[in-house]
Amino acid sequence: MNINHFLNQLKPYYDAGLINAVGVLGIFALVAVALAPNFLRWLHRPKLHIAIPGNYYAPKQEFSNEQIGVYTLSAPFILRNAGRSAAAHIRAVATDFYKFWPGPKFGCDHVRSSQNALEGSDIDLPAGFSTPILLCSFTSAGRSKSGFVIGRSIRCSFSFGNAGGQGAPPAGVKFTPPPDLEAGTYVARVVISGSNVLPTSNLIIMELGGETNPELGEEIKLGIAGRRETHAVKTADSRRQRFRASRG
Repeated sequence: MNINHFLNQLKPYYDAGLINAVGVLGIFALVAVALAPNFLRWLHRPKLHIAIPGNYYAPKQEFSNEQIGVYTLSAPFILRNAGRSAAAHIRAVATDFYKFWPGPKFGCDHVRSSQNALEGSDIDLPAGFSTPILLCSFTSAGRSKSGFVIGRSIRCSFSFGNAGGQGAPPAGVKFTPPPDLEAGTYVARVVISGSNVLPTSNLIIMELGGETNPELGEEIKLGIAGRRETHAVKTADSRRQRFRASRG
């Protein structure tokens, strides 16, 4: 077949724009094939969600040296991978803490920053699995209290006087690490990231309560921040930025 004759046969299709349309479709097909692996990776990406397992955590009663009652109060949140692939090298950090003012006026101030990873993070989380991440803990040994510690378990050690023998009460109690926060209502900004997970910022309410009765002692309540808390945090951040600008 003569090439000119072949081109003459295609001319009506060219004039009608069909050949150009086929070319455009071909380009789209090539782009789709090139992007397909990235799209499949995005479709099967890890998806991390935070959940609060309960309103508060009752103290765990333990005993040491048969003389002093020791209880530990731990408040984790639950991190779940709802995606289709494992999340690698997860790291959770409570970067900022905001304390709410007492009284009817609903507002808060920034009181603390941190870059320390929360206990329970720095892990790989397979698809469909969940893991607890420790946000706050508290320990009491007799009348000695540790205070509220962020993201770390509390170790308790006893010291004895010279007259102390077997069965003698301890002369002192030491808690490690030292306390981070006092009783009150806070919002914690928790940033979660991973080697294959984009960083996300989450606001969690923390109610750190004093001793309500001798049997229960202190309590920690967690919750997901709502609109009012989120607005209060944004207002506090704006005040911080204006203060830094005025000093700079």
